[in-house]
Amino acid sequence: MADGATIWGDNVLDPVRAWVVNFFSAADTRGEQAAQQFADCFSEDAHQEGMGAPLNGREEIRKSRLGAWDSVETRKHVLHKVYSLDSTSRDILILGKLESMLKNGKSFEMEFAAQAIFEDATSSSLKCKNYKIWADKRIALEAAKQ
Repeated sequence: MADGATIWGDNVLDPVRAWVVNFFSAADTRGEQAAQQFADCFSEDAHQEGMGAPLNGREEIRKSRLGAWDSVETRKHVLHKVYSLDSTSRDILILGKLESMLKNGKSFEMEFAAQAIFEDATSSSLKCKNYKIWADKRIALEAAKQ
């Protein structure tokens, strides 16, 4: 997740920084409570796409987080850079790496880029309405079948 090595763009607002930290902390944690914490980062009608089938709505996103741990033992997102595409921080770009250990004993690392678009980046209860991730999922699929 975000740490002292993460480079933050100058115009990334504090509520957005807090959202990013909370989001990836939940993504890297197993269980029902973490799945709910992850889903709570999204608006009720949010859309998420990337590594699997597109997801629509907070509840569908929450359910997907439970299944995301079926073959995963540990997961850690390392964030390299977080940029805001404008002065409002409503649209951000995240560059990072996923380090994962699967239940079959295989591990892998995978670089990713993600975009998060918020309803209102100045809100104290920040919600993402659209999240998209780009990564080479062949890396994860290859490790899963070994």
